[in-house]
Amino acid sequence: MNKKEIKTKATLGIFWFVLITSFIIVAIGIQLKANGYKINWKTLKLVQTGMISLDSVPDSAQVKINGKTDSQTLPRKIRDLAPGYYDVIISAPGYQPWQKTILVQPGKASLYQYIVLFLEKPEEAVVPTGITNENLKNDFQSQSQNLKISSSEIYFQDKLVTRSSQNIAGAILYPDNNHIVFQQNNEIRAVDTDGSNNLLLFKLSASTSSSFILKNNGKTIYYLDQDKILGKNIN
Repeated sequence: MNKKEIKTKATLGIFWFVLITSFIIVAIGIQLKANGYKINWKTLKLVQTGMISLDSVPDSAQVKINGKTDSQTLPRKIRDLAPGYYDVIISAPGYQPWQKTILVQPGKASLYQYIVLFLEKPEEAVVPTGITNENLKNDFQSQSQNLKISSSEIYFQDKLVTRSSQNIAGAILYPDNNHIVFQQNNEIRAVDTDGSNNLLLFKLSASTSSSFILKNNGKTIYYLDQDKILGKNIN
């Protein structure tokens, strides 16, 4: 066998070795990914990945993870995430952003299906003629019965939601049971039931204790402001 034939066979051998090796590596990679594993290139270790599932009102909001804007809108399932903490911001034009640091655990999905973005400037809403001072106060008591207020603290299901430096005048539970709307001084605010995203919705004309209720699946709030019933669309 001459040198040319040897060189040709060696070249073919290398080609087939590289091809088969590449095929095996790709096949292993696909199988690992399908089973929720990836290589952490910083540590060169094989890790089981997790997932973040997000959905919001309004939908089609944008998501930013660790400062990087995601190319897709919500609802969104972000897969193949290495275990660890992720800073997530959900935003949409005209709305206050939602922010949270989310822990991704191996083989688990971190679910946030009840994200609500509240308007930066709530819109005036027409008050239906059927809403009177009396039934507004009765509905306020009904929507607040699952909450406990202790001076400057709000509790839900026996867990502390938020603690303020000032007394809380009243609070009601949002229809999805994942948010609370409350009054602090002359401010009407909203907070997630885990205490995050404590946001100012709007201000009353005075600090007098108000009664307020949520309608239209939480979209509209009707409230007493110095014995006058007013309404606002908050999301």
